[in-house]
Amino acid sequence: MNINDCIFCGAPTGSREHTFPAALGGRRVNKGILCGDCNNGFSALDAELSEQMRQFNGLIGVRPDRGDRPHLAVADFEGESIGVDHTGRPMLHAARVVGEEPTADGHTLMRVMVSDERQAQQFIGKLRSTGQTVTIERREHRSVHLDTGHIHMQFGGEVALREIGRVALNFVAHEWPELARKRELDAFKNYVKGLEASAASPSPVWWSPTDAFPIPVPKFHFGHQILVAVAKSGQLLARVRLFGTLDFTVHFADFPVRDESAVMFDIDPEADHPPDDLVRSTLGIGVAPNWVARPMVGGLSDLDHLKSAIAQLLNKVSARQNMLVCEALAPRLNATCLLGDSERFHEVASILADYPGVVLFLVRHAVRTAAQSITEVELQPLFEPLVQCLLPDPTAANGLSEPADALVSLATQALALSIATELSQGAISLARLGEFVNGLGASIVAKAVFDQWLRALGSNGELEPFGRG
Repeated sequence: MNINDCIFCGAPTGSREHTFPAALGGRRVNKGILCGDCNNGFSALDAELSEQMRQFNGLIGVRPDRGDRPHLAVADFEGESIGVDHTGRPMLHAARVVGEEPTADGHTLMRVMVSDERQAQQFIGKLRSTGQTVTIERREHRSVHLDTGHIHMQFGGEVALREIGRVALNFVAHEWPELARKRELDAFKNYVKGLEASAASPSPVWWSPTDAFPIPVPKFHFGHQILVAVAKSGQLLARVRLFGTLDFTVHFADFPVRDESAVMFDIDPEADHPPDDLVRSTLGIGVAPNWVARPMVGGLSDLDHLKSAIAQLLNKVSARQNMLVCEALAPRLNATCLLGDSERFHEVASILADYPGVVLFLVRHAVRTAAQSITEVELQPLFEPLVQCLLPDPTAANGLSEPADALVSLATQALALSIATELSQGAISLARLGEFVNGLGASIVAKAVFDQWLRALGSNGELEPFGRG
């Protein structure tokens, strides 16, 4: 087999194979790895991994190579499926008709809910394509608040591991074309094709703890990394890290002892196009271990590694979402530094009013954390009305009850006062602003909410409506 032959079947190469999956942000193709039939034959493996990564792609904002915008993650809000973009903003999957009524002149008045202008134009275009005349009577901007959504993920399994192995092999073929066509790799290639895959035998691809052996820090925040290496012992191996967090080790084959070599590929899934999407680095001697073990597939340790890695990745996503909010807030807030105290406070309160979801999150977090920490049985009923009033109200225009609206307004004023006071000393940094939309902000909001709650408690121990007094 020569370097112009498909690494799997030996037929002439020429198919434009994405070296790294396009659905995960891969932008580079290599026509010297696969023939057309093998490329098409692996589409099921590629689709399986892409589907398993779909939620992560949505939360991070990865645009597929053949798409013009990122897919949304999908979350369950009280039994309803709602999209979530990379900023954490809930999005309808498509325009939703919420009301229809005939008019006196024989037309139909529709009330339609959309998440953005793009959805509105798609809906209008669809109606017009059927020959209907569409006139927009009125537009209204409303914030609709939802409660905590639940994102369901399914990741792992033998098919996904085979695709991880195939991706790693692509980089071996890209870096060392002759080595990728050695007979010693036939068993690994059969594993990738599903011809020698068994849960009862050691797998050449397995979950790996992040400290299995040290590799360089990712060059991109949510970057993928592919390390291909020939160890001193003669092992050909790889380390695959997805989104800077999910780690795998790949053992391809053992060769007679040869010179050590290690190459790292850092891939930026958020890059729009080459050359900014990939950085290749030649690593020094001793980066790869002399030998890697091959544990059984499906052990409990695999599950533990997966849970820990996903939790770490979701924390990174949450931190990035908070930073996006801070980056939007900071210029507007810092522009108030030179205003007088009263004017600055009202301007800051007005700015925060544009981000009711941030304040509502802090209020809910403060109330629910306090309610869960109460151990005195006699006090628990006193917290229940407070917790209940913050639940979504489907009858309200913005999804919040009147008491919840009052609490959010109260919390906004308290947060605005604290931020405005700090701004009187000068511009506020992104890091400091991050504290206000997280722990520090939750403390400020909690004090305001519970002070009002104590005032609202009547002498008979019953909770009166919020907003009074």
